[in-house]
Amino acid sequence: GTMLLNMRRTLQDLQAQGFNTQRLGALLNSAQDDYDAGNYDLVFTESECKTRFLRGKGCGAHTLSLGYHPHFTKPAGAPEEKRWDVFFLGIPFPRRQELLERLRGRGCRVFPQQEFLFEPLRRAEAIRQSAICLNVHHNECGVFEKPRLIADYLSNGAFVVTETIDHPEGFVHGEHWVAVEYGALEETVMAWLGRPPGERDRVARAGFEYLRR
Repeated sequence: GTMLLNMRRTLQDLQAQGFNTQRLGALLNSAQDDYDAGNYDLVFTESECKTRFLRGKGCGAHTLSLGYHPHFTKPAGAPEEKRWDVFFLGIPFPRRQELLERLRGRGCRVFPQQEFLFEPLRRAEAIRQSAICLNVHHNECGVFEKPRLIADYLSNGAFVVTETIDHPEGFVHGEHWVAVEYGALEETVMAWLGRPPGERDRVARAGFEYLRR
């Protein structure tokens, strides 16, 4: 249900940018019809806030617990040179894009959005080549974006700066990652870029070890 809602918002954003969304709209309508008809025996979400939302709509949803699989960690060769200061993976909703533009304006080498990578090995390579992997919610919901944070960032050794998460499932600010409110993200990124790489590496290792414990 919340995935469909998020996709509707994405569809609206793409339409506003002039993209042809006819086929995507048709797929969403079909999925919505199945959902409304109760054609799913079980509904799982990756976050508590999504589960609460669905239960409030009368759906008996369940939250999947934090998990790790070695497949998430892509093969790595020699340590990667940090070609980028900041990497962000996700749809460039306005609040995300505004932050990335501010960082570019301060001289940060931000991984270019037009090179949004769907190929897992190339994506992992770009993550390893970035000093900071940034997580920004598409709105103020505070949801734990596990596909991005777990399957991509932490599993591939990233130092993560994230917008505050409502239910971080044991991840600790300053120990496993850095978590701050949206308004503090810009200065936090700049501050950590100015610190010794070893400090970022220590936090990244702790985040990865906590994930696969």
